[in-house]
Amino acid sequence: MVFRIVPIASSLFAVTVVLASLPTEQPTSRPADAPTTQPTSAPALEAKVEQLVRQLGARRFDEREAAQRELSAMGDEISAMLIPHVTHKTPEIASRVAAILGTPRDSALRVELATKLILSTDADWMERGVHMLFAGPDDSIELFMSRTKTAKGRDGVIFAPIREQIEMWQRMQRMFSEQYPRIREKSLEKAESLRKLHEESVLYYAEAAYWGAHDALLDAHEHPIPDRAGDDRATSAPAD
Repeated sequence: MVFRIVPIASSLFAVTVVLASLPTEQPTSRPADAPTTQPTSAPALEAKVEQLVRQLGARRFDEREAAQRELSAMGDEISAMLIPHVTHKTPEIASRVAAILGTPRDSALRVELATKLILSTDADWMERGVHMLFAGPDDSIELFMSRTKTAKGRDGVIFAPIREQIEMWQRMQRMFSEQYPRIREKSLEKAESLRKLHEESVLYYAEAAYWGAHDALLDAHEHPIPDRAGDDRATSAPAD
């Protein structure tokens, strides 16, 4: 299997000695909207969400906008119902659902959404999913690692390079937590400089993870492997 090597600035070498904590991404908050009356039963709510999702692809712009506003006003309660539509075959629906979801605050939903995007095999969605993981809190990372530990077939191929970069990042985190306090005692300026450098370095790990998954998928497409069900279906190449 061939993985693409992502060039990393030489300054990153210094970060392997002392690194700072992973920056926490500010969750995307949904816009405040006028109160909306939601269905009281789960089946009724699901039916309403499905109807509004279809309306996101309506011909009229005002109808699409109205559906997006109403879904946004429903809040986090419907996030799990929206996630399956984030890779909808209709681009307009997919992009609007993604805008509504933003980055879920809940770690389980964040990991579910990131995983869905990564497994979509669409290059842009895959990249967004990977970056969502690296920008998330530590519990999101741990949950992703736990859920993908036994992944097989195509899923295992895609997840392997992502897991590898996450493990490298975690080693850097541990190194920082051990050495940063001592460096801070000697020089606040140097410690602050290294902390900022590390905050930027997470982007390199995320990009390396994305390109590793991207190239692993291309390789699997050229040399199909059995899927989780044990068949030999061809793996779709990422849509660039």
